[in-house]
Amino acid sequence: MFAADGTGTGMGRPGINSPGLDGMLAPDEAVTDAPRAKAGGAARPVLIAIDGRSGAGKTTLALELAALLRQFRRVSVFHLEEIYPGWNGLVAGIDRYHSTVLTPLSHGEPAQWSSWDWANHYDGELRITDPADVVILEGVGAAAQAGRELLDVVIWRDASAEHRKERALARDGDTYAPFWDEWA
Repeated sequence: MFAADGTGTGMGRPGINSPGLDGMLAPDEAVTDAPRAKAGGAARPVLIAIDGRSGAGKTTLALELAALLRQFRRVSVFHLEEIYPGWNGLVAGIDRYHSTVLTPLSHGEPAQWSSWDWANHYDGELRITDPADVVILEGVGAAAQAGRELLDVVIWRDASAEHRKERALARDGDTYAPFWDEWA
């Protein structure tokens, strides 16, 4: 597990080969050591970003971590794939994520964001992500530099290029193949 300043141990570092949660801090330690107050002393969620290249296993790790932490805290998970505006929308999606999701949550406020309608290729319904004790934000760009100072923990998930491409194409099919280089 990496702190926002890049220190720590955990996923994605050389020598850590487990696809699961091995090598991470104990749940109470990971949650209680992070800052919990915003200016004025009001509670805000612990924000954990799980970032990595396409097909690295970010979603799987996020769901495993959420299940583990839910034994101790209220946890919500936000998937960046719900906000990217299409296959060509990586940069715009990260901008949307920073302004409509990460910034409000970092202030302890609900995040209101438009989902992307992948079938019809336009913005879908308005959704809300309420702050919980812990919010796990996962997807390509979850720990982008522009918002990194708002995060309490950053986890980088990685796998070989061959394994990632196999997973991504199995997950998203041939419609994804032309966009592999951009997202990988």
